[in-house]
Amino acid sequence: MKATDELGNEHEGIELMLRILQAVSAKVEQGEQVQAKHFDGILEFLSIFVDRCHHGKEEKFLFPLFESAGAAQERDLIGVLMKEHKEGRELVARLEDAVLIWGRARCC
Repeated sequence: MKATDELGNEHEGIELMLRILQAVSAKVEQGEQVQAKHFDGILEFLSIFVDRCHHGKEEKFLFPLFESAGAAQERDLIGVLMKEHKEGRELVARLEDAVLIWGRARCC
């Protein structure tokens, strides 16, 4: 298996988790009971696996390979991907804040 195949498989896992997040969020919006541990697990996956592991591999290994290819197209691609990683981190931070607010509203 190539390293790029592994990254592709990881993307599939990330997409699955985003669908799970969407389903859990829909339950909250519909007023259904949702255990906080579901959000805790999702946030852990997003923070540790997606950001540290997956994005870490892309930023440490894949993007430098693109950059060493030297073509302007690769530099543009790296810029777009880095922007997406930054936006993802910001969205996870916002989700963490929303889960904290939701948790406080549930308990009091």
